[in-house]
Amino acid sequence: MRHPRLSARPAMRMAPVLVLLFASTAGAAVIPFTGRFRLEIAAIVSEFAISGSATVNGSGGGEHIATLTLAPGAFSTAGLTTSVTSTSQYPIRGVQLTLANGAGAFAETGMGQLNGAMPLLGTAKVCLFATCGAAGANLAVPLTVIGVGGSAASTGLVNVTVIGAPWTTGTAAVQLPIFSVPYTRMGFAHGPASQPSSTAAPGGSLQLVTPIYVSTKLSVDNPFIVAFATLTLHFVPEQSTFALAAGGLVLLVAAGRRRWI
Repeated sequence: MRHPRLSARPAMRMAPVLVLLFASTAGAAVIPFTGRFRLEIAAIVSEFAISGSATVNGSGGGEHIATLTLAPGAFSTAGLTTSVTSTSQYPIRGVQLTLANGAGAFAETGMGQLNGAMPLLGTAKVCLFATCGAAGANLAVPLTVIGVGGSAASTGLVNVTVIGAPWTTGTAAVQLPIFSVPYTRMGFAHGPASQPSSTAAPGGSLQLVTPIYVSTKLSVDNPFIVAFATLTLHFVPEQSTFALAAGGLVLLVAAGRRRWI
């Protein structure tokens, strides 16, 4: 029987092949992702898993992301309901989301951040005094300015004004008139092992955040509501690359077994 160290030699010969397999995916212009979308309205959190594809650096591809685009409908949900039981949130008893993203376009700035616009199309229904499945008053929260900028208002039992802003991988902040310190959420963009220049490589991640300012008379004591939307993407190899890599690993193991015999 040969010394165990010698069994590493086939792996060393296979390593360049595996690297090329994954590098070919990283260099593609369109790369798949998994992740999550999260909407925070005060202490109420609605979130869901997403998957899709993003276009990186136009048709050029590459591991360092200079531009990123998402097609309309790259992620969506219908009738997602979050129940609220806390008495501190009364009269809110739930939030129901039906939304999809509009076209998103993001570009790197001088600070190394990705910034850009992507609207949320659909509705956010805040259910008052009763759960979302029961008869009760509903509050419509406009979504289209979220992730873009500008303001939108809805009128009804309670009037609501929403002010939005573009997305960023930097820091999103909401400054309320009644507080001196802003509320913040952090974005990021990094590759495997937290490397900043390989975000689009398999194992890379980015998080886009956008601040949302909501004004309403739902509470006389505090008419301001802080909200944030967060989009987290994890880039993964395509299924074909997984298959090729798996085949390479099988060959590697087989070669290792032969070296031991």
